[in-house]
Amino acid sequence: MYTFTILDIVIGETYEKAVEVTNIDISLEYYYVDEQDWDIYLLYRTDNPVDFEKAYIIYNGERIDITSCINNMDGYCELPIISIASFLEDIGKIENRYELRNTIQIFELIKDEKSYFGGILVTAWPV
Repeated sequence: MYTFTILDIVIGETYEKAVEVTNIDISLEYYYVDEQDWDIYLLYRTDNPVDFEKAYIIYNGERIDITSCINNMDGYCELPIISIASFLEDIGKIENRYELRNTIQIFELIKDEKSYFGGILVTAWPV
């Protein structure tokens, strides 16, 4: 059961409406963005990473293309955090690649012309 707050713009009143949803199709594909072992992945329902075509980081409100950082490994794509940090350092967005440590970064991964977003807390760092 979901409850929605509705603003009726014709009469100018606000009210709540409860809606029961019973037709959720869980067979549809869905993806999400996650981090494992210092790499960003586009995941499919479980922990099985799948490929993606493009990648962006939303850094300080700017959408930066990091597609060149994609690493194709063993049949799937990954984005190593260290590669992303080094790339941002190389293009002058950060002074030191360790600036990303302990920050939340938003990543956009694109598969089949659809965007998938994930907020990643960059905590660990490879030695």
